[in-house]
Amino acid sequence: MPAANRKSEDVAASLAEGDGLRFLRLALLIVAVGVSSYVVLLHFIAPEQYYRSVGSLLLLPVALIAFLLMQRGSVAAALHVLVFGVWAAVATAAMFAGGVRAPALAAYPLLIVMAGWLLGLRTGIVVAGLALAASALLALAESAGLLQSVQAAPAVLVWFVQAIVYATAAVLIALVLHRYEARYRQVRQLGDELAGRLGDLEARESELRLLTENIPALIFHGGRDLRCRFANRRHAEFFGFTPESAIGRHVSEILGEDAMPAIRPKLDAVLSGEPVHYRTARRSAADGEEHTLDIRFVPARDNAGDVVGFYALKLDVTAEVRAQQALAEQHAFREALMHAQSEAGLAMFIIESGRFTYANEAASRMLGYSPEELRALPSFLALLHPDDRERVAQNHRRRLTGEKFENNYRIAVVTKSGERREADLTAAPMSGESPRVLVILADATERKRVEDELLRSEQKFSRVFRSSPVPIALSRMADGTYLDVNEAFLRLFGWSREEVIGRKSTDLGIWPNPEEDRRAWLDAFGGAGRLEGYESRLRDKQGRILPVLFSADTIELDGEPCLLVLSIDLTERKKAEAALQESEARLREAQRIGRIGNWELDPVRDAFTWSGEIENIYEIHVEQGAVSYADFLKSVPPDERQACDRRFGENVRAGRGGEFTYRLRMRDGRFKHVHVRYESLRSDDGRPAKVFGTTQDVTEQVLAREEVQRLNDELEARVAARTAELTAANRELESFAYSISH
Repeated sequence: MPAANRKSEDVAASLAEGDGLRFLRLALLIVAVGVSSYVVLLHFIAPEQYYRSVGSLLLLPVALIAFLLMQRGSVAAALHVLVFGVWAAVATAAMFAGGVRAPALAAYPLLIVMAGWLLGLRTGIVVAGLALAASALLALAESAGLLQSVQAAPAVLVWFVQAIVYATAAVLIALVLHRYEARYRQVRQLGDELAGRLGDLEARESELRLLTENIPALIFHGGRDLRCRFANRRHAEFFGFTPESAIGRHVSEILGEDAMPAIRPKLDAVLSGEPVHYRTARRSAADGEEHTLDIRFVPARDNAGDVVGFYALKLDVTAEVRAQQALAEQHAFREALMHAQSEAGLAMFIIESGRFTYANEAASRMLGYSPEELRALPSFLALLHPDDRERVAQNHRRRLTGEKFENNYRIAVVTKSGERREADLTAAPMSGESPRVLVILADATERKRVEDELLRSEQKFSRVFRSSPVPIALSRMADGTYLDVNEAFLRLFGWSREEVIGRKSTDLGIWPNPEEDRRAWLDAFGGAGRLEGYESRLRDKQGRILPVLFSADTIELDGEPCLLVLSIDLTERKKAEAALQESEARLREAQRIGRIGNWELDPVRDAFTWSGEIENIYEIHVEQGAVSYADFLKSVPPDERQACDRRFGENVRAGRGGEFTYRLRMRDGRFKHVHVRYESLRSDDGRPAKVFGTTQDVTEQVLAREEVQRLNDELEARVAARTAELTAANRELESFAYSISH
């Protein structure tokens, strides 16, 4: 109701400023003319009823006051004075001229309508109440006899009063209709404007919705209760909702309870009126990946300025963050690359207008100049050897004009100390306002020395390849095509160079059994990429089968992997090996028959090596080299060990040979007798270098000698006994003869 009253008062004030002013002027004119005419008419028609003019005369001061207020611009106040003044004048006239039957009371309905239209609903109600009250009081007064009875008003006078009322009503109706038409036109105009504005609002809403749906941002509007009022499609789908299903949901439902402890202080801040800006990571329900969001909270305020919620604008800056990270990594990589280039000795320059504008530390180390001294040089050509200045200057001019040519070549530079150094130059133009060139110099002095050494090595290899007595073949690894062979290869297999170069081994038929021999060779080589001492068979041009020992390795020629194969003819070696094996077999048989074995002692390693017969003699089976000199002494009986060690050591240190025989106790308690013979060699510095000798099992000989000795001793004992017996017999015989003779 208060709002309705305020609206009525506003409308009344508006009317008072428009139609109210026009009506006020006409009403004052009607009052002035009507009152004057009424008084004059009353005077001529019924002068005795002068009391009927009391109420009319009261209207004159009322009209005067209203006129003065109108002149001062207080139209509303003038209307109030006129309305309430007319009410009072009518009530007074009715009191003196007939009570409730007074003709003047006919003005009250018109007065109520006028008050309500011009001054608002409240004023109309007040005037209606006052009119009812006045009528009621007049009725009560008349019933109580308080009012003086008066003569009936003349008909002409009644008609005149009614005419004034009708005229006023006509004026009021005219103004009302005029106002209605004006308001109707205004309402239609406002309706058209409102329809246009609604259309504009709908268009703007459509544009705004289109904008919010297509802007590359997540937009959210929440209330003070932290419930969603609006979320664009990007925001809703990012958190696993639709724009419709997100409405009304609490922030905790959208973000998750786990996120609330971190975001609660920020929500409290924005709801207290402070903008909030922060960056965080969120996992999207749409793609399951983690995104970096740049988030801004802005308070939402009503017309009074109170915070009623907040807006959230969330920008997905994942690509930007990744780009920044990539840029930082790229910058770090560039810095690391430049540092690594400098550490690797790559000198880097930037040349602008023929002078150095930048030089790294490697340039200073290579040339002996500080970076400041390099920048102070009048021209970059000052660093070049005179032999290369014109060529480099010409290439620099060609490069600045954009000409395409080989930008990597070798030059000679001169250091601050005057030393000439070789360098590999690489140059590239740089973009910018003025032409610039980036130059990288790699110190090639050592490389040139290595290249020269390599050239000499290649020349040596070529000479060795050509003059080597060992057959050598160079073939392409991809298809086995012979690229080159030496003279020894041609002599061994009987082909000419023209018959070999450009062909394959399978074309020549060099493998007796390609399926087996060649496959076995390839398998043996392919495992390690190189091969040493592989024995196989090959066929020469005449068809003879040759035993061959292969050694092969891979080398690279002009960027292509090749195979270098050395082939040694084993024919003579096979014969020699067969003869050696036969000789060794005879030796082993002779050693077995003679029970003699050979051995060697390495004094430096303190280790024995021996032939197989030694194991038979000593009845042991141990690994070669596992027996030391101390182990050997253990085989000598303790009573002979010290003397044997002393004699053996003296002879070895003196580089002499010797021999001795000793008893060898076997594990089963048996004894063998062995005879050892040896010779010793000394190194250039006089130290023992090697001892080699033989050991013979002489048990049978010793036992035979012992048996002969035993038999000799027994025979001597028997001879002695027999001699004694004969001596005794002789004595007896002599005694008997003596006795006979005497």
